[in-house]
Amino acid sequence: MMCNAMNHNTVFRTARSSRSPRLCAFALAHLALLLPLGVSADTYGDYTYTVSDGGATITKYNGSGGAVAIPSTFGSHPVTAIGNYAFSEHTLITSVTIPDSVTNICDWAFLLCSSLATVTIGNSVTNIGGYAFAECPSLTAMTIPNSVSDIGTHAFAECPSLTAVTIGNSVTNIGGYAFADCPSLTNILFTGDAPALGYSAFHNNNPATFYYLPGIGDWPSWFGGRPTVCWNPAFSSASSASGAFAVTLTGNPSAALPVRIEASDSLSSPSWLPLSGTTTIPAGGTLNFTDPDASPPPARFYRITFPR
Repeated sequence: MMCNAMNHNTVFRTARSSRSPRLCAFALAHLALLLPLGVSADTYGDYTYTVSDGGATITKYNGSGGAVAIPSTFGSHPVTAIGNYAFSEHTLITSVTIPDSVTNICDWAFLLCSSLATVTIGNSVTNIGGYAFAECPSLTAMTIPNSVSDIGTHAFAECPSLTAVTIGNSVTNIGGYAFADCPSLTNILFTGDAPALGYSAFHNNNPATFYYLPGIGDWPSWFGGRPTVCWNPAFSSASSASGAFAVTLTGNPSAALPVRIEASDSLSSPSWLPLSGTTTIPAGGTLNFTDPDASPPPARFYRITFPR
């Protein structure tokens, strides 16, 4: 894995006043991305890459965009890192799937990808670099896997369509301004203990509420300047009427809970499909839900998820 280090002093002198990667353009333009001596670039399909310690680092995506599924190997080399600026400013990428072979998403990797709406991060990534997904205006939701321990400064800053984030249980540090200026970000679920927060990590996200799972850590009632709520929805009853399956959900007695209901016809090879968009269990109340499929299969399984 190879990432060129961010020049934090240069970036932060500009970012303190603006917090905008776009306004850091002058500084970024003068950060040389030089390959170490003895390292040469190769190509594999749509990708330019280098190899270090047997692992491939993507240095440039050369494809046409659309739905991009990054390969887990380039020939005999596992893809272990997405390098600085590797996908940045590609305006036609709509979705990205990052394989489990990748351990590091480097600084500015997907900066200013204007059409990027969906990102699936593999279960081996441990670090998401600074500005990695900053200013991606089409990005709507993000799930940070349990393998990630560190989310860099400004990593998801200025993503105006971002509404929901699930943060994995191994995240111990969220950098300064990591989710700043995401005005639509209302739902954030932490699945582990409260991490260390950098300065203004959630700046200017006034509607945001932090949710946490029951029995995980010792969460205060306020964290990072935001209220915290135990996210504990549950099925309380089920019934079948006129061939339609209906369930009743209960939640937190003192706060409303955002939920999404999904169904699968099998648990051996589940394919979970959403039956609803984001809906809300009212504080201290119940939510009645009826499967919209008037003729469901003989067996169907349901689950409650956090919005994503």
